[in-house]
Amino acid sequence: MGLKFRGSGNLLLLDGIALSLSGRLLEASFDPEALSARAEQRLERTPDDPFAILELCTLRAAFTKDRATVQPQLAKLYRQGLAASIQRGIPKDQPPRSIFQRSLFESALASAEAASGSEQRSLLMEARELAPDDAAFVQAQAGLLLLYQADRAATLRELEVLSSRASDRRGEFKDAGSTLPVAAYVLWRRAGLAETPAEQVALWQQLLLDHPDAVVLQQTARELAHAKIAGLIEQHGATVYAAIEQRAAAERAEAGDDSQRLQRVGERFPHSAAGAAARARLLDLAVERGDLATTTDVLGSAQRADKLSPGLLRRVLEGARRGGNFGIARAV
Repeated sequence: MGLKFRGSGNLLLLDGIALSLSGRLLEASFDPEALSARAEQRLERTPDDPFAILELCTLRAAFTKDRATVQPQLAKLYRQGLAASIQRGIPKDQPPRSIFQRSLFESALASAEAASGSEQRSLLMEARELAPDDAAFVQAQAGLLLLYQADRAATLRELEVLSSRASDRRGEFKDAGSTLPVAAYVLWRRAGLAETPAEQVALWQQLLLDHPDAVVLQQTARELAHAKIAGLIEQHGATVYAAIEQRAAAERAEAGDDSQRLQRVGERFPHSAAGAAARARLLDLAVERGDLATTTDVLGSAQRADKLSPGLLRRVLEGARRGGNFGIARAV
């Protein structure tokens, strides 16, 4: 191949590429066929060299116009490169292994999206095993969980796999309609699959405590868990909430007259008698201090928990008047 440059300048030959630098112009000239041939010869000499495999993969991907033809060849080379990288002890987060592994992962994931049934499940499981990092693993596992919607046992099994490997990660979950912490997603799914009302209440409560601000189905976990717990208590009675009530009572006793701890008890256990008692005491303290901001916050919390009774309002009003806090009295 003849070299053609628009101007004269300094010439550098590097691995089959000619570079010319003149003034402010940098030009490159190369022969794709010659470069590919050299890479193939290098690989023939060192078939277990992952860097030689990567060089040939890069050139074939760059120079082959027919993607449908080259893709199977690349997949074979990627697998060869991955095996060579593993044999050399290269960590999966370092190149060239990371490049081979991610390419294979993305290929399996793309094939899974175009497949269905058992083939789709197999491809997603393959993608999961090839995942180059935790984010990729969560992506593949989220797809697998969508396939097991009708199989409770399989869903619980796959939720355990997800939790054991990536509980501290975040991911996009289409069935939840959002990106949220993996731990929040697992709790949400387990709560919906629990067999007894008491187990359901316990899991919804844990979701409320651990991930109140996570968004599931266009509402916060706090809102969703609150509604679910209230419905379960209404349907099955207070006994399904008994264990949580005991925990709330213990935290209320430990809180004493500490305003921050009282507020925390009321927020964490909105369905409990202990939570109501904590809110009532916090109101008393706020009224005594003339703390309008805390008073309105507590009243708002009681309203969200459907615990805002006329008696509670009268209590605040009378306490405010006795203390001469007419601003609070007028607000109430």
